[in-house]
Amino acid sequence: MMNTCSTRSAFLWKGLLLGGCLLGIVGCDQGIPPQGTYDADGNKQGKWTYFYKNGQREREGSFLQGVEEGEWVYWYPNGQRKQAGQFETGLRQGNWTFWYENGQKFKEGKFQRDRQVGKWNFWHENGQRARSGVYQDGAEYGEWLAWSEDGKPYSQLYAGQGRSDLAPLIQKLQTGPLASRRQAVSEIAEVGKRAVPELVSLLRDSDQVARMLAAETLAEIGDESSLAAGDLVRAFSDRSPEVREAASDALVAIGMPSIEYLERTLDSNNPEVRLLSAATLGKMGEIAASALPALSNNLKDRTPAVRRGAALAMGAIGPKSIPFLQKAVRDDLPEVRILAIEGLTGIRSPDHQAEVVGLMIPALFDSVSKVRDQASHSLSRIGEPAIDSLIRVFYSDEVEANLAAAIALAEIGPPALPALEDGLQNSRLNVRIWSANSLGKMGATARPSLSALEAMERQGGDDGKYARDAIEAIRND
Repeated sequence: MMNTCSTRSAFLWKGLLLGGCLLGIVGCDQGIPPQGTYDADGNKQGKWTYFYKNGQREREGSFLQGVEEGEWVYWYPNGQRKQAGQFETGLRQGNWTFWYENGQKFKEGKFQRDRQVGKWNFWHENGQRARSGVYQDGAEYGEWLAWSEDGKPYSQLYAGQGRSDLAPLIQKLQTGPLASRRQAVSEIAEVGKRAVPELVSLLRDSDQVARMLAAETLAEIGDESSLAAGDLVRAFSDRSPEVREAASDALVAIGMPSIEYLERTLDSNNPEVRLLSAATLGKMGEIAASALPALSNNLKDRTPAVRRGAALAMGAIGPKSIPFLQKAVRDDLPEVRILAIEGLTGIRSPDHQAEVVGLMIPALFDSVSKVRDQASHSLSRIGEPAIDSLIRVFYSDEVEANLAAAIALAEIGPPALPALEDGLQNSRLNVRIWSANSLGKMGATARPSLSALEAMERQGGDDGKYARDAIEAIRND
């Protein structure tokens, strides 16, 4: 008698000869051992029950001379039915039904000597129909129909041909060395649209690598995978970050049909799903503009990372986000104003830079220092196109705005040197001091301004002190 438990576990065997049969319990010291009877020849006979380590039944059915016979039922660890059907001489035969762990039916059809035959129906985990068609000798054959998770029909699939060509490729993707499995990604992608239902099923495979590679294959197939979009969005809840990222890339490759699904998940209960949905929309760029109203709502999300993700996504979508960010930059909440400025920074269209700068400049006068700091940093990232507007603020009567503008000019670097040199001669002391200080922070890149600083140094007093500090910083860099 062989024991399937770990060799480190104690092997238990108890036997009693009762009425010509040997009553046996075989197992290990972890969990409940399988329970059933043996015949006089040591073959499993009659009813047997197997258990998970948590004590729940795993499967139950009858043996006849050591092979499965009659009805068998399988369960998930939570006690929910997993599959049920008949065996004949150890092979599945007749009607079988399979369920998801949440109790929804997964698939149903007939086996003949362990091969799928005749009409089979499949369902999504939410109860919607998934696929329907005929098996011939274990392979899908003829015309199949399929539906997305929200009930939208696929076009007809696999018309007039079997699936024997696809089955070995799916198996190759599921098992074996990683290099071989990755090769299967390209091979299945060449099959195209008719591989999509199989790949959708693999998104729920128990193997993490299989789920990831299924998503990567859907990405390679591209827009022909469009009706897998709902299933890919569901993969945002996968426990593996690699699977989640692959699902995101696949949705980007699908493009426009993905947007409605991503938009729905922006109010998911899971903050990681909300964040990844926003990031995916951002990667899609301008075509995701229809999701901007929902993204703008997430600027006030309860999770800071989700708020920032929404802002960055809006910037990545481009100029069409400006009206939404324009409203947000005037919001009563400082954190929303900060995020709106950060989002505006991502809009890189030359035709809209003046508009973006114009929306940021008032933030340099904000009463909240963090808002001013964000505006200063963002304007410095825009660079030369922001210089003229920054100079006007620099020469304004608002001291805190002067400082924010000076910091931005220093971060812009060499293109701002003429403006800062002019500031060294301004009539206001604070402008002269901050101009010198900004040039000093620029280090060696401000060497062309040394003569202007030396002229200021000769003025003596506070001018001379700050000029000397700046000259020393530049020369020592």
